[in-house]
Formats: sequence, C-alpha cells, structure tokens
Amino acid sequence: QHMWPHVVSPDSMRHVWHTFEALANSLIFFLAGALTGNTMVHIEILDYLRLLVLYVVLLLVRGGLIFLSRPILTFLHTDKAEVTLADATVITWAGLRGAVGLALAIQVHRSGARDSAGVPQIEAQ
Repeated sequence: QHMWPHVVSPDSMRHVWHTFEALANSLIFFLAGALTGNTMVHIEILDYLRLLVLYVVLLLVRGGLIFLSRPILTFLHTDKAEVTLADATVITWAGLRGAVGLALAIQVHRSGARDSAGVPQIEAQ
C-alpha cells in the first residue's frame, strides 16, 4: 500500500517507457545490422556514390517542401505560432531517421518490394 503512489507516479512511468523505448530501438538497430551487414560488403563503390547523390537530392527536396510549407504549417498550428527558419531547418534535417525508418526498410526488405504484378523488385540474398 505504501509503494503504489511511487509505482504510478508520472516520473516512474516516464522511466519505464524510456526503458522500453531504448530496448525497442536497440532491437531494431540490431535487426537492421544483421539483415544488411552481409549485403553491404557486396555493393559496388559506384552504388555508394549513387546513394550519396540520392540522399542529397532527397534532403534538398524535403527542405524545399518544408520551407515552402511554412505558411501552411503556421496556419495549421493551434496557437498560430510562426514556423521559424530554425524550426524548418530542424524539421528538414530530422526527417525520417532512426528506428522508424529502419523498421520501414526492414519491412520493404522482407516483402521484396513487390510491384503491382507481384514480382519482387529486391532480390533475396
């Protein structure tokens, strides 16, 4: 009876959920490394260059969309607070990184990225 207020306190709940979050992130990063580790050895150097170019282009496109959408984002904000250039820069750089992006990539790898005819676009290795 004396322990219950400490168990259900917001601070205790926050610690518990942060622990679950850290465990889930560790698991997803481990799975991503285990699935792609062997594949990365067999990729040609030109493909790494293509990936780098693709990354930069997508970052520029995302940045353009975010910066052009600032008036819409300000309008949709509940307090009508302006989305500053610093905010837009952080949103652009943050993008879809971390565990969510890796989980999506793992799912694409597992499904083979099938097209509308059901033909896998990614070869299983």
